[in-house]
Amino acid sequence: MSYDAWGNRRDPKGWSVYAAAPTGLITDRGFTGHEHIDLFDLVNMDGRVYDPVIGRFLSADPVIQDPENLQSLNRYAYCINNPLSLTDPSGYSWLSDNWRSLVAAGIAIGAAALTAVTMGGASPLLISVIAGGVGGFSGGFSGTLLNGGNLLQAYTAGIIGGAIGAATGFLSYAAGGIEAGISKTAAVFERAAKHAFADAWMGGVKSAVYGGEWSPIRDMIGGSLSSAGNGVINENVNGLTLKMASSAILGGTISEIGGGKFANGAITGAYSMLFNELSHPDDDKNQVLAKKTNTIVDQPNLEFDLYTTGIDQTGDPAYTEVIDLRSREPIEVRTKIGTIGTDGSVTVGGILQVGTDGKNYILDVSIPTGTGTTGGFTIKLNSQMVNKMILFVAPFILRTPYRIPVYR
Repeated sequence: MSYDAWGNRRDPKGWSVYAAAPTGLITDRGFTGHEHIDLFDLVNMDGRVYDPVIGRFLSADPVIQDPENLQSLNRYAYCINNPLSLTDPSGYSWLSDNWRSLVAAGIAIGAAALTAVTMGGASPLLISVIAGGVGGFSGGFSGTLLNGGNLLQAYTAGIIGGAIGAATGFLSYAAGGIEAGISKTAAVFERAAKHAFADAWMGGVKSAVYGGEWSPIRDMIGGSLSSAGNGVINENVNGLTLKMASSAILGGTISEIGGGKFANGAITGAYSMLFNELSHPDDDKNQVLAKKTNTIVDQPNLEFDLYTTGIDQTGDPAYTEVIDLRSREPIEVRTKIGTIGTDGSVTVGGILQVGTDGKNYILDVSIPTGTGTTGGFTIKLNSQMVNKMILFVAPFILRTPYRIPVYR
């Protein structure tokens, strides 16, 4: 059987399109492996129904893949009107098919990072296990709800995900430990080898719990490549958010290429960065910064501070103690994950940090001004005031009709 670029059946000898469906077919599968509904000259692409005669879907794609591509703005078009180069396996864009798992993965990674920051100075191993478990529970729970499950199913998935997340956090941390005194190149190979076996073992566990094929060779190759890539990311990318995002994209891409799921690889990659690279500083001596703060605005609902920092003691910046320049008292601890203040504030990020102290929302911007020095500002907004503003504005926004589309 032969098909033209738009999916019409045609004579394989002369390439003339059949006026009616040929007889004697042994399967209803045809164009790109999809089901043909010959009575109506339609193709069932699972997500949507496609009409090969006019080269259009009968319903709009719910997501616009590339808003800057004008062809993508036609939500009924097939493959961005480029069927000679592209195919549509599901009737939806890749994002339409995977957004639920991506959202759940983002929630899992965010919950793990926030838990790790909140636990502060606890044992890195304990942080890895608990934060991994919290992230696994959050991802399993939210993913089940997003896919239409009920609360009981969501709690069950969360508990299973939490157990797997805790085990993944433990193995990620354990795989990051390397023998003291070895070269940086040897350390990369040692961590890659440990991650290869750790990922293969966890792949077997997930296969047993969730079902599906277990490919230890694929998991070993993916784990070693992800570990090596994370080492490069940790050395060359600044800020927790960018580090974890880069690791998640790398891990997800490796998983997708290897035949796995992007979301699963993204979580594994982010966990590897959070509990491996960022939890094993190369130097036991901590860096100490001196911070000078000047309060410009100090009102009940708004506080605005300008500050400068400078190195008071050199050391590993992975765990930095910050002291007040005037009183010499400790005021906060900075890690590659975030910052914890003695006033109870917790912020996450790098140059741009966001967080809360329980009473205020905090926005902190810190820009390098020289070797070992930074200048920045901190804005604290009363959380109750902000929440009231959101509740007032939200109904007007939600009332506005809005749909997110997609086109091929």
